[in-house]
Amino acid sequence: MATKIWLGDDSGNLGDYGVAANWSPSGVPIAADDVFFVNSSQDVTGTLDQSGVLLGSFTIRSNYTGLTGIDASTFLQIQTPTADLGSNIGSGTPAGSKRLNLDFGSVTAVAIVVTSTATTATDTNREPLRLLTANAGSTLFVISGKVAVADEPSQTSTLTSADISDGDLSLGAGLTITTLNITGGTARLNSAATTINIDGGTVETAGSGAVTTVNVNGGTINSNSTGTITAINARAGTTDFLGSQQTRTVTTVTLSRGAQLNIDTGVVTLTNDIQLDGLDPVTIRVN
Repeated sequence: MATKIWLGDDSGNLGDYGVAANWSPSGVPIAADDVFFVNSSQDVTGTLDQSGVLLGSFTIRSNYTGLTGIDASTFLQIQTPTADLGSNIGSGTPAGSKRLNLDFGSVTAVAIVVTSTATTATDTNREPLRLLTANAGSTLFVISGKVAVADEPSQTSTLTSADISDGDLSLGAGLTITTLNITGGTARLNSAATTINIDGGTVETAGSGAVTTVNVNGGTINSNSTGTITAINARAGTTDFLGSQQTRTVTTVTLSRGAQLNIDTGVVTLTNDIQLDGLDPVTIRVN
């Protein structure tokens, strides 16, 4: 096991991950190595498929401003149990990379922590950090930044959970996810999910993915997906169905004190009567 720091500046082999001289100390990372991209602007453009090497860890600090991949459609393929993306050691607020396209594959479950990202992306209508992962045990925690998972129609990914405390997270239609937890920021869900827990921030659903359980303990859910929601437990915050005129179904809604439900019964079918959890006041806006 060794620590490997990306240089990428070997004459004649600029940006080639697979060239020994592009690393310090010299040598392409091998199994169990800890890989760092720090304080550099050198892009990664060659030998992008590293899926056969299981690293010890993978870190891209916010003072790395190079790009991974040669365009929006190419990804650096990495296998690692832990990925630390956008952390900062020291004072200041480094700009971050405007294109981090990372594919963590299926070999091992990866715990991805995103501390920050660049505020804008090199690629038009994309996020600066775009992720793929195919192992069902993988997790994602977004502290801040702009992140997308499987955002192209042809892409698929799997996460057991995604947590967001700030920033902007986009989850594509090809994602399979068990649990989405949000305490701040905005999460845009275009896929199905088993459970959504909202304690703050905003969840926006779209597409046709079904959701088994939505727990609204604060914040807002703007529910525009045509997929059926089996149960909504609104203990606080706002549950809003007024953003779309597409027909959809909710099996059971339970409202507690302080919760607000905005619903158009012309397009949203409630299979069961609304359940009130206690005698405290709730707000129901019906169009």
